[in-house]
Amino acid sequence: MDDPTGLPDRVGWEAVLEVEEQRSRRHGGDHALVLVGLAGAVDGRLAGKAAGAIAASVRDVDFIALIDHQTFAVLALYCQDITALVGRLRRTFSAAGLPADTLVDARPAGADLRATWLAMAAEHASPMTSRYVDFVAPASLPLN
Repeated sequence: MDDPTGLPDRVGWEAVLEVEEQRSRRHGGDHALVLVGLAGAVDGRLAGKAAGAIAASVRDVDFIALIDHQTFAVLALYCQDITALVGRLRRTFSAAGLPADTLVDARPAGADLRATWLAMAAEHASPMTSRYVDFVAPASLPLN
């Protein structure tokens, strides 16, 4: 657990992905993954503020983790509208006065949670150079 945010760390995140992927393979479900990356220097206060904004934007059934000092991850279970989720995140971040250059990457994952996450994490492993990057799959795309 991370002290400033109270969120699970990367180890907790990977454990939840493992469990939920196994459950999805048995029972199905349209799940999505969201990566939220804060640009620049991030202290405990800013990380805590961002964690609160993310928590206010997701549902009670969704899972949030702090992957590293400036990257958060969300597992949105049974998510049928990624666009709406990212819209809530953007509005909440704006209302909270959080950095406008926050990266938000949301992708449908279906039951391939770990593979989708590894692809997202690898793609965003290099330092962020864009002022604002926002990839959102259209709501009309199937999440399988």
